[in-house]
Amino acid sequence: MDLLDSCHLTMLGFYVYNIMFIKGHQYLEKKKKFIKNKITHSYNFQDLTEQKFNRLIVKQFHSLNKEKRAMWQCQCDCGKLCIISANHLKKGQKSCGCLKKEKCIYNIKQPIKKGQLSPRFIHGMSKTNFYYVFRGLQSRCNNQKIANYKYYGGKGIKCCWNSFEDFKKDMHQGYLQHCKKYGRKNTQIDRINNNKSYYKNNCRWVTIQEQQNNTSRNRIIQFQNKKYNMKQWSVFYGLNYFTFRYRFKKHFGNYSEACNQYDLTLIQQT
Repeated sequence: MDLLDSCHLTMLGFYVYNIMFIKGHQYLEKKKKFIKNKITHSYNFQDLTEQKFNRLIVKQFHSLNKEKRAMWQCQCDCGKLCIISANHLKKGQKSCGCLKKEKCIYNIKQPIKKGQLSPRFIHGMSKTNFYYVFRGLQSRCNNQKIANYKYYGGKGIKCCWNSFEDFKKDMHQGYLQHCKKYGRKNTQIDRINNNKSYYKNNCRWVTIQEQQNNTSRNRIIQFQNKKYNMKQWSVFYGLNYFTFRYRFKKHFGNYSEACNQYDLTLIQQT
C-alpha cells in the first residue's frame, strides 16, 4: 500500500467519524426535543415559563431529575442563573440563596448590645422543664395522634391557656416554690378535679406520689368518714400495698364502685 492510499483511508476515516458525530448529535437533539414535547403535553405538566416566584423568574424548561420531576432554569434578581424543581418553586423557594446570605450579613452588621434582647427572642424558656409541661398539656388536649389523647382531649378536657405567657403568669410562681421544696424532678402539674379542664383554679403543683393518688384509675375506699385509695390506706395502716390488696380481696372480694364503704378493721386484725 503506497502513501496515497493511506492518505485516502485516513481522510475516509475522518469523514466517517464526522458523519457519525453529526448524526449522533442530531439524534440526541431529537430525543431531547421529543422528551420535552412529551413532558409538555403530559397531563400533570404545568408550564411555568416567565412566571415569577418571589425573586426567581422562570426562563425555560431544563430537564427531568431522578424522580421524573420537572427542573426549570430560573434567574434570580441578583442575576444568577439556577436550576430549581417545580416542586420547590411552588412550595415557596424565594431566591437562589442570596436572600439567606443577606439576612446573615444583616445580623452580623447589627450586633446585639449588652442587655439588649435578640429580635427573635420570645420568652427564653423553650428549653426549661416548665415550658415542656405547657407543651405536654397542649399535646394531650389537642393532638389526636398521641396515645394519651383519649384520656384527655377525647374526654373533653381542654387547656384553657391560649399562650405560654398566660400559663407562666398564672403558674410560674407556684412552680418555683414547689421546685425549691421538693426538687424539679418531683414537681408535676395536677388537676384537682379530674373531670374538669386545665385552668388556674383547677391546677396545682404536686409530687409524683400525690399525682398518682389523684388519677381516675384509683379505687377510692371510704371508711370512718375518710376517703383514700388502696395505696393511701396501706400507708395509713402501716402495711405493704400488696399485703393490703390481698387481704382486701380475701374479705370483700373484687372492688365495686357501687359499694365503696368497707370495714377495714377486718384487714388490720388479720
